[in-house]
Amino acid sequence: MICAIYARKSTEQTVSDEARSTTRQVENATAYATRKGWHVAPEHIYIDDGISGAEFGDRRPALATLLNALPTKPFDVLIMSEESRLGREQFKVGCILSQLGDAGIRVIYYLEGREAGLTDASGKFMESVRSFAAEMEREKARQRTADALIRKAKSGQVCGGKTFGYTNIRTASGVRYQINPAEALVVERIFTLYSQGIGLRGIAKALNKDHLPGPRPSKGGPSGWSSITIRDLVRRELYRGVSTYGRIQKRGPNGVRKTTRRSDDQVIRVVQPELRIISDELWGQVQQRRDQAAQIYLRNTKGKLFGKPASSVESAYLLTGMAVCPCGSALTIRSRSHGKKRAFYYACRASLEKGTGCPHKTYLPLVPTDRAVLAAIERLVTPDVVAEAIARATAPDPTAEPVDQQRTRLQAQLAQVERELGNFMQLVSLGGADLMSVAKEIKAREKLRTQLTAALAQLDRAATQAPTDPATMLARIAQAVAMWQGLATKHVAQTRQLLRKLLASRITFYQDAARGTVRFQATGTLLPLLGLLQGPEFQLVQAVVAPTGFEPVFQP
Repeated sequence: MICAIYARKSTEQTVSDEARSTTRQVENATAYATRKGWHVAPEHIYIDDGISGAEFGDRRPALATLLNALPTKPFDVLIMSEESRLGREQFKVGCILSQLGDAGIRVIYYLEGREAGLTDASGKFMESVRSFAAEMEREKARQRTADALIRKAKSGQVCGGKTFGYTNIRTASGVRYQINPAEALVVERIFTLYSQGIGLRGIAKALNKDHLPGPRPSKGGPSGWSSITIRDLVRRELYRGVSTYGRIQKRGPNGVRKTTRRSDDQVIRVVQPELRIISDELWGQVQQRRDQAAQIYLRNTKGKLFGKPASSVESAYLLTGMAVCPCGSALTIRSRSHGKKRAFYYACRASLEKGTGCPHKTYLPLVPTDRAVLAAIERLVTPDVVAEAIARATAPDPTAEPVDQQRTRLQAQLAQVERELGNFMQLVSLGGADLMSVAKEIKAREKLRTQLTAALAQLDRAATQAPTDPATMLARIAQAVAMWQGLATKHVAQTRQLLRKLLASRITFYQDAARGTVRFQATGTLLPLLGLLQGPEFQLVQAVVAPTGFEPVFQP
């Protein structure tokens, strides 16, 4: 019987990566299929990493690919850890389960060892109840967070991170802002220059030239001011002594990531005169100029609206977010006219936005750069590297817990869970308890019991099994590599997800003007892509790119 695996990890989960990572889900699902004597098709392992359970459609590329494959029925069983991996929106999850049932696909949840009931009315009803519970839990968690932040905002506490111009001070009533004198002088200068007609990029370059302090760089990039930082700063009301919260709503009522701007009457404003840095007169001059600039922009663009996609939507470009200049700044996309078409390039953001922020001024053509990186990535699975990974992965771990101690610990935990389940059942029989809360606790204990039982069974199997044959591991690795090579040429979004797992660091590009070459380097790892090896990291990605045709020539 051929099996497929679907794994998803939400950005909203609070459990540890070790407990709920997609790699762990794939490993456990594969082990479950092996125990049943089923075959997992590597080309049908679908992973959506870092995507909320409220997102569907194009925002879940792996799930969309899985559903598109149903008409040909390339597999018989779909294995997942639990029903919430499909999503936390009951109507849409029910529709997906209906599609799977109509296609004749069995759905198995390995944590409970349960098959979804898709063939009769009672089974469908129970699935809808479980989807309802998952959606209710998501809504309650979101409401608890929102209520806590609103209380903090109304009391004048800090609801976010650090804000340039202020220092966060922890008090008995919570974290509060305090003016930072040195940074406040920079803020006042920015507002003054902007009111005098200096552009955003001009202000950023002037501040960088004078080496004035700025906000902390994001994602490890170089320090310094940029036009985007200046734009965000001149519209922040906190500098005139008014703290605001709730201007932007990041999710819609159904939990889907959708950035919308709330109306002014929905924004929480708290007057805090002790935090004033800018006078009302200077504030008014700056906002008047911003309004004029916005009107000119709308006239020039004929009223068209532009904006970034939601952060859960994958970039259309392979390396954005994963490639950096030697200065530490991320490489962004730029284009310019190239005959009748436009040519796209990766360019250093600091060089574009900060003027003196980058001495390297990295500028690379997009298509040849993508091809060179993908070609270099394939070298990660050369026979020598794989052999070394297997040797390290199968070597005994001197720090590991002895098997006998591990079995004793698991048995004690299982006995404790059984006692707690008995207590909850007795509480229900006596009456007077909150049934929804008790049911939630019982479900959590049952899930833990399933996990502990599976862990004990795994120890028993390991005690009777022979050591893993390196040749068998090589065959499994070859299947995973085939999956990688097939996806790398078909879908940019899925290739980006695989790249994030395969790379343990971002890719740094080095230009050698004297030789007319570009070298790129990163740290790679076999573990996340393959889900098979507890292996080390390797310095693998290193190539010299010649200027003619921008084709890679690998160093020995």
